[in-house]
Amino acid sequence: NLKRLGNRDELKFVIADMTDYDYAREMLDIIDSICPSSAAVHFSPCFGSMDLEKLSHWILEDFLDVRLNLQLHKFIWDPRRKGV
Repeated sequence: NLKRLGNRDELKFVIADMTDYDYAREMLDIIDSICPSSAAVHFSPCFGSMDLEKLSHWILEDFLDVRLNLQLHKFIWDPRRKGV
C-alpha cells in the first residue's frame, strides 16, 4: 500500500525507544524511495516510556520532516482516569 500513499494520507509511528526510532527512520527512507508523496508522517512518543525532549532532539538532530504527535488528552487528564 505504500505505493498508493498520497498527500491526503498520514502515517504514524509510535516510538518507545531508540530501536523504534531507528526502525521508523529506516521506514522513512523506504517510503521516500517507493512513494515520494507528501503524506504527513507523525512520530508519537509512547506515553510514559519515551522522553519527549529526547525524541524531539533525535528528530531535530536528524533533520526529519515529521510531526511530533503528542497524546494531548493524557496531558490534560490523568491517563488512569476512566470515563466521567
